[in-house]
Amino acid sequence: VRVRQMKMKIKITLTALALCTACAPSKEDLAQLTFDKAIEAYMARDYAESKLLLDSIIHTYSDVENTTIEATDMLKIVQKTEREYNKRYLDSLLTEKEDEMSQVLDNFYIEDKHADPPVFAHKRQSAYSASERSHIRSYTDINGVFYMSSNYTGEGRIYHNGVQVKIGENLIITDTIASGAYRHNFNLNGRTWEIVKYKLGSDNGVASFIANNTRERIEVTFCGTSPSGNNTRYKIIMTDTDKNAIRDTYHLSKLLRDIYEIKQLITGTEF
Repeated sequence: VRVRQMKMKIKITLTALALCTACAPSKEDLAQLTFDKAIEAYMARDYAESKLLLDSIIHTYSDVENTTIEATDMLKIVQKTEREYNKRYLDSLLTEKEDEMSQVLDNFYIEDKHADPPVFAHKRQSAYSASERSHIRSYTDINGVFYMSSNYTGEGRIYHNGVQVKIGENLIITDTIASGAYRHNFNLNGRTWEIVKYKLGSDNGVASFIANNTRERIEVTFCGTSPSGNNTRYKIIMTDTDKNAIRDTYHLSKLLRDIYEIKQLITGTEF
């Protein structure tokens, strides 16, 4: 009886296996199913998913010739459509950024026409309007590269090589700028001028700190070391004009950088 029962179980198992094998989808079926999903993703504008599915057909079901050929052709269509879609999006975004930039640029002038690329400065911080006071100025070139300068003027030298900016108990300090191309001094109309430029991030976030806190009372300390080794200090309270000018320049810098990067993307994309 047991033998008969075991034989019956084996027979049932083999029958079930045969049925499962008969019902299991073939490679052709799986390839077609994946292709259908790729088409659905394409219609939903999920181009990344569509490309992924089509690529999997080409590499996983390479022996299913017909579907592989269809997947290869469809992949070219998806890539072309995606490029055209991206171009339209980038063109639209570029127009939006350029329109905003044209409005912001009304507050700026070209500081140095001979610089390559040209450098913009805020009209409220022109050399004439700030010619008799210590202050912080900001600049951006046409590609959106931002930098700032600390400008001290007084009866004598303080040999400043950096600044610290304070709002309440919050304090940010620039890098110390060594003597060289980014530091110079001169005398004009009986006054001493010292100018220190902070490029390549050497402002240490000072400009951003000011730009994001224009309504606050901001204390700036010009810090230096005299030839005899003594620490020198000179303090000012930033004017609203200078705070707003730095905020506007920071904003223009971001717009110009966005425009530059969008143009790079458009130029670097094959259409």
